[in-house]
Amino acid sequence: PEGIATLGAFMGYSHSHIGFDRGGHGSVGSYSLGGYASWEHESGFYLDGIVKLNRFESNVAGKMSSGGAANGSYHSNGLGGHIETGMRFTDGNWNLTPYASLTGFTADNPEYHLSNGMESKSVDTRSIYRELGATLSYNMRLGNGMEVEPWLKAAVRKEFVDDNRVKVNNDGNFVNDLSGRRGIYQAGIKASFSSSLSGHLGVGYSHGAGVESPWNAVAGANWSF
Repeated sequence: PEGIATLGAFMGYSHSHIGFDRGGHGSVGSYSLGGYASWEHESGFYLDGIVKLNRFESNVAGKMSSGGAANGSYHSNGLGGHIETGMRFTDGNWNLTPYASLTGFTADNPEYHLSNGMESKSVDTRSIYRELGATLSYNMRLGNGMEVEPWLKAAVRKEFVDDNRVKVNNDGNFVNDLSGRRGIYQAGIKASFSSSLSGHLGVGYSHGAGVESPWNAVAGANWSF
């Protein structure tokens, strides 16, 4: 066949820790459910699409400018979509995949109250960014038939939304501007344990446009039937 199409569904969970320069910390737990579609031509050209629903549960323990502490929690729901196209080049066990992608996300506008009486409401929570990058991997087949594929990825991401707003104590809007470019650097390994079961592990770092993600780790498993 000239092309292979794949359809599927997934669910996931992630947990993030957040630190603040002025003291305090926070955390975000995210539950996700979504579906994907993929098409790949025998030439190596591919097109992928993902739609995902999220449920975020957030906790904040902050330090005020006066030195006092305040804490609170809130939840929100989000909807995101992602489309990616690229070309896979293979030379022996080596694979090089340059790609381009576009991702969009929106969430409802949560309102939360801190223990010191401060109130905050997100007026807008949106993100639209494009990403250009490449992944380099090396495929190895072990003696027991298991396949292992370590990989490296580098990309440049540009965020377009610059007017997300947060209202504090009903006194004006603070603009949360995360627009601009940042570098994305990741490494990981994929393993196929059988024809139906596989797993992956990855770590990453990103920096630029006023945002730094010192490190993150992702692990998962896939079962097909």
